[in-house]
Amino acid sequence: MRLLSLCAQSVAQKEDQEERIATLEKRYLNAQRESTSVHDLNDKLESELALKDAQIKTVRFCELSFSFCLVCFQTCLFCLNCEVVEKSFSPELKNCRCHKVANKF
Repeated sequence: MRLLSLCAQSVAQKEDQEERIATLEKRYLNAQRESTSVHDLNDKLESELALKDAQIKTVRFCELSFSFCLVCFQTCLFCLNCEVVEKSFSPELKNCRCHKVANKF
C-alpha cells in the first residue's frame, strides 16, 4: 500500500511540474511576442523621428531662404523708395535677382 501511495504522489508531483513548465513556457512565449512588438514599435518610431527631423531641416532651410529673400526685397524697396538712379547701384545690387524683378514693375 505504501508503495502505491508513494507512486501516486510521484505521479501527482510530475503532473504538477509539467503544468508549471507549460505555464512558464506560455509566459516565455508571451514575453517574447511582446518584446518583438515593442522592438517593432520602436523601429517604427525611430523611422518617424528621422522623417520629422529631415522635415525640420527642410523647413529651417526654407526659412533661411525666405529670410534672405526678404532682406533682398527690403533692400530693393528701400532703393526704389529713395529713387536711386540705376548707375549709382553697386554691382552686387545690380546682379540681385530681386532688383531685376523690382525693375519690371
